[in-house]
Amino acid sequence: MVVGVHFMSLELGGRAMGLCRPMMATYRPHNSPLMEWVQTRGRLRSNKAMIDRNNLTGLVHALKSGEAVWFAPDQDYGPKGSVFAPFFSVPQAATTNGTYVLSRLSGAKNVEHQHGT
Repeated sequence: MVVGVHFMSLELGGRAMGLCRPMMATYRPHNSPLMEWVQTRGRLRSNKAMIDRNNLTGLVHALKSGEAVWFAPDQDYGPKGSVFAPFFSVPQAATTNGTYVLSRLSGAKNVEHQHGT
């Protein structure tokens, strides 16, 4: 599991990584069907698949199969959905417990990835 963060260079970093080693990535589908088609088509030019962030079964299956899956848990879902912990050199950053859950369910190792800041 490649653990990343949401930076402005997110799409460029994903494209560069995908050109070196095609992988899968979690994402939130776009509300507009046209924009969903455009973003998915562009992302699949250099990567294997996009997995809906709500598809836990698909994520676990991909990780258990040895796929590299990019995942960015740097989201603040409020006090009930987030934890504050050290994250990419930030002493107390909002994140989810998804990294722990996915790693535990799949047995996948975590690799931190930071693209341009």
